[in-house]
Amino acid sequence: MNINRNELIRTFVLMIVADDYEYFDKVSDDVSERGRQCGLAVNQSEVMRALLSLIEAGLAKAYRYHPAPINSFEEIQGAPPQEEISNRWSTYFWITPKGQEILASNRERYWPFDDEGLLRKDWPNLEG
Repeated sequence: MNINRNELIRTFVLMIVADDYEYFDKVSDDVSERGRQCGLAVNQSEVMRALLSLIEAGLAKAYRYHPAPINSFEEIQGAPPQEEISNRWSTYFWITPKGQEILASNRERYWPFDDEGLLRKDWPNLEG
């Protein structure tokens, strides 16, 4: 297994946006929790960098949410400004088909948790 801290954070972000549209605070909180379970302290700026790099690589996309009566998501071309990303209810993120392929191919090798959700015994300490 050969993964570094940034790749792990990117993997966590992809996993979190794989099921549904997610807003930045939710992504950041979930990544921080998964990092904590692996013995890593992950801050919001690391999550922001990972999310922006995933968008730039075409593995995730940003969407602008339009509430009722429209209640729809409009794709944003490229990465929105960080101020917009931090606005809890306006910008959401979702994995792309290319991101799904990458996540599926890396899941077994780079996923730190076993089937019961516990940290794998062979998982390396990435902090030290």
